[in-house]
Amino acid sequence: MVDSDLSMTIRRTVAYLASGSALAVLLVLAYWFGILVNWWSPVMRPRGVSANARYVFLWESAAWFDCSVDRQRDVDVCKAWNDRGRPLASGDFRLEGPNRAATESELHPSTIGRTGPAGLADEIYLFGPHGIIEGKKLIRVVPRPTTQ
Repeated sequence: MVDSDLSMTIRRTVAYLASGSALAVLLVLAYWFGILVNWWSPVMRPRGVSANARYVFLWESAAWFDCSVDRQRDVDVCKAWNDRGRPLASGDFRLEGPNRAATESELHPSTIGRTGPAGLADEIYLFGPHGIIEGKKLIRVVPRPTTQ
């Protein structure tokens, strides 16, 4: 009788541990899946990445983006970092073509484009309604030299 009670206790303990481990694995997989499909950002941010930055994962690249609309100057102010916190872009940008700031509803960065001489991006691609291909592109605004 004692052996059967001990055996039952051991089986229940193993079953609880197995189900707990399976749940932990499922939670970790769900966490990473959410990051891969851009439902949320990783919990840990590299040093120097702003608290407002959003993580964007694409199969060929990953980056943190912090972009906002400055309506007074009609520009999008953007900063971007790679997944290790190295700066990729910083400055004022406007939509290619209409030469205006992207609206809040348009401003969904996806990846960095061409890099300029300073080593920072001159282009930031935006997600479109059906992905990057139909998206728009932000172009760095080159400051005009001041005349005296």
